[in-house]
Amino acid sequence: MKEITELLRQTIQEAGEVLREGFMSSDGSYERKDALELVTKWDMQSEQIIRERILGVFPSHAIYGEEGGGVLTDEGWLWIVDPLDGTTNFIHRHPYFCVSIGCYKDGMPVAGGVYAPISNELFLAERGGGAYKNGVKMRVSAVSELNLALFVTGYPYKREGKIERAKTLLTNALTSVQCIRRMGSAALDLCYTANGVFDIYIEFDLRPWDVAAGALILKEAGGMISLCSGEDFRLDRGEVFASNGVLHSLAIANLLMGVS
Repeated sequence: MKEITELLRQTIQEAGEVLREGFMSSDGSYERKDALELVTKWDMQSEQIIRERILGVFPSHAIYGEEGGGVLTDEGWLWIVDPLDGTTNFIHRHPYFCVSIGCYKDGMPVAGGVYAPISNELFLAERGGGAYKNGVKMRVSAVSELNLALFVTGYPYKREGKIERAKTLLTNALTSVQCIRRMGSAALDLCYTANGVFDIYIEFDLRPWDVAAGALILKEAGGMISLCSGEDFRLDRGEVFASNGVLHSLAIANLLMGVS
């Protein structure tokens, strides 16, 4: 595990430096994956570095990445990679973006790392070993009243047939929580929930690479993560309901009422 965690740390920081360079270069060029989802050359360069570093040490391991593809499998070693989570923020010169890598063995997370290069925030976790930000152990918030909770969410790129669900969730939240945020990086939203900044995070239409690292980081910080029904969390279901644990049942009853 020490070898895996050290490789993870070095790799996400090296990839993050590529993103920092791209962000500082003022090169805002991008391509469209579809009408609203964007990709830059920096996404590609970041993932290339990640693949080279991981396979250079563990050539038999598999990689499943946003740009380079792969297969989501429950067999053997699998590294799940988002080389730039928050591409739209990156393009629009908003510093809330990161590199995210989760390492899985037989479908179970063993290590996760998220690095935000502009704020220089490095989040790392090992299964059973706790979660850390820049070497300092993290813990979720102790907020126990829903009306004191800071709630973070996100909106899907593919919006057809999904607007009403988003409206219902936001309407519920506006009448239940202290305040709402929409930041634009699922991986960082999970890490900030792990670090006690946010108390509840709910989002739909996600991909495994968005949450593979952050889910472990949150759990190791004492948080709770599930599907929006309260069922056990699964990477392949495309939704995340995360909280400090104390607020989980209250959030299901109030924020997710009528959301389907």
